[in-house]
Amino acid sequence: MARMLPEDFLENLLFLDGDRPKASKLGDARRSNSCDRWPRAVLLERVAYLRELARFGDGTASETIRESAGYSTNLAVRLRSGTPERHETLGEILIVLDGHATLVSGDAIEKREQTGCAEARTSAITSGSSQELRPGDIVHIPAGTLHQMLLSGNETLSYLVVRIAKCDEP
Repeated sequence: MARMLPEDFLENLLFLDGDRPKASKLGDARRSNSCDRWPRAVLLERVAYLRELARFGDGTASETIRESAGYSTNLAVRLRSGTPERHETLGEILIVLDGHATLVSGDAIEKREQTGCAEARTSAITSGSSQELRPGDIVHIPAGTLHQMLLSGNETLSYLVVRIAKCDEP
């Protein structure tokens, strides 16, 4: 049996219903004008694979499903809490697929560390608000907002995240 690459696996899952775009290569299909559709059941099957990667890694795993000018769509799994982070030029929309977590957001930070040209991480959020996240929840995190995912006990979280580049043009 031939080994299936992750991108081939995902492509086969995404087009289970037979609606595969007519194109000679996956790259051609992604450049077509057709819409993408990712059924929840398909995403949860892929989440199972990412959960295994996270178990053997640092407790998180993600993969890009679609990348275009100005935005990207990713599937992510967390088995542990994240560190507080701020994306100066990226807004995020999270769609919770499975699990439970607390999202903390705020403005005050301690010990800020620049990790990239437009991203910073910190040791703590000293003031802010928290929201419980459950399957089906949709969250918008505007660019420049400090946020952190907290998981307790054996909780896990899987979600779809759309990262949108901030555009200052009118």
